[in-house]
Amino acid sequence: MLTLSDIHNLLRELSNRKVLSVYIETRVTNPAMRDAWRLSLSHALRDLAAGIPPDERADFERAKAALDGVVPQLGGTPGADGWTAFVTADGATHAADVPARCPTLVAWRDGPVVAPYMRVLKEFQPVIVALVDSRSARIYRYAWGTLSELPELAITVDEHTVPGTDSGARRSGKAIGAPRSVTGTEEARTRQLAAFKGLATRLSAHLAELAVNGAWIVVGGTREWARMASEALPPHVADHVSIATTLDHDATSLEIMEAAKHAASSLRATRGKALLQSLLDHSGALGRAATGLPGTQRALRASAVDLLLVSPEFVQAEADDAEEIVRAALLQGAEIEVVSGDASSRLNRDSGGVAARLRFAVR
Repeated sequence: MLTLSDIHNLLRELSNRKVLSVYIETRVTNPAMRDAWRLSLSHALRDLAAGIPPDERADFERAKAALDGVVPQLGGTPGADGWTAFVTADGATHAADVPARCPTLVAWRDGPVVAPYMRVLKEFQPVIVALVDSRSARIYRYAWGTLSELPELAITVDEHTVPGTDSGARRSGKAIGAPRSVTGTEEARTRQLAAFKGLATRLSAHLAELAVNGAWIVVGGTREWARMASEALPPHVADHVSIATTLDHDATSLEIMEAAKHAASSLRATRGKALLQSLLDHSGALGRAATGLPGTQRALRASAVDLLLVSPEFVQAEADDAEEIVRAALLQGAEIEVVSGDASSRLNRDSGGVAARLRFAVR
């Protein structure tokens, strides 16, 4: 799996070299079709070869032979829905399974084709799940079909820090009678809330740290405490947080994974809608947005883009244009978002599948 930094490095290192870029969809629902990708790849390579200029033929054939050497590695990762490879005449620069569906694409051009990989990056974002009750929080990480508990980050209430708690009496084995009056009940509730506040503060710090690279956060468990824990999170991660009201504190691994997948999909769609609406709001009198391909290209030539939105349909149907604008956006340090769901439909309908938020207006 490549990171955004890896993609930057590949573009820089291979920008002046011919690269055979390959994307293959390996996900199938019919076991009888599990090897259908081989035929699709063979046909795509045959069609591509027919258009290779004579002076590039030898390098292409060497790259194709190198591709044959790495294809057997395909499918070695559980839960992978696709596979990608970037190959030059000197061999494979990168070849790996990916956690996203990749419609079959084969290209021979200067530098690797990276536009389809933008969607792969978003699919790979991990989901951090915190299951909270009044006294503890258990934290999990879900990524690429695998759920792992983070025991070193498990948090429990420290009784020694709870105001009004006689921890010494507990250690000596002496019984402490439960308060029977309303006042006593209120005091117990106050102590409980004070203890949870400390837990929530520590949990918030852990989750914010885990989400530093854009991970999604799902908070479940006992409903009241899950809500309070989510409210304690810092504002800058608010659009990455979902409360799973049906995810119990004692949820099974399967239940946690299903909740994580559902939350990630929902959060991606919600974020995409918010980004698109914000971009359109910027396109008013200030002219801080560009919509459609010509306007976006003009803004990229002026190095004015700080956020590029593209739809999966645009990336697939307009592959050459998509590649050019994604490369240009990457080189000027712009954020790139492949939107889905309602945001994708609206972007296709109103802007031809592409739009950009600008650092400054372009006349």
